[in-house]
Amino acid sequence: MTDTFNWRATAESTGGAALRVRRTQFGDGYAQSVRDGLNAVGQTWNLVFVFAAATIGEIEAFLDAHAGVSFQWKAPRRPLAFFQCDEYQTDDLGGGVWRLRATFTQRYQP
Repeated sequence: MTDTFNWRATAESTGGAALRVRRTQFGDGYAQSVRDGLNAVGQTWNLVFVFAAATIGEIEAFLDAHAGVSFQWKAPRRPLAFFQCDEYQTDDLGGGVWRLRATFTQRYQP
C-alpha cells in the first residue's frame, strides 16, 4: 500500500503543469500537434511548510523514507495522485519554528 503525504502546505506554495505535446511544422505554414502519450499532463509543485521543529522532522523523515519512491498527495483542486520529492531545504526561523521547502513532481503508476 502506498503512503499518503498529509501535511498542509502554506499559501506561498505554487504549482503548475507541463503539457507534453508533439508538434510537426510543415513547409506551407501548416502545423499539426497531438498530446504525447497517455499521461501528457505532469504537475510540479513548489511547496512551503512552516511548523515546529518536531513536525518538520516528521516531514523530513517521510521524505527521506520515500527517496526514489512515489507517495500519494492531493494537490489543491486536483484529485489524489502519485508524486516524488527529489529535494528539499530547511530554514530555522527562530523560536523553534522551521520552514521546509520541497518540490513535488507527479509520477504515474502502471
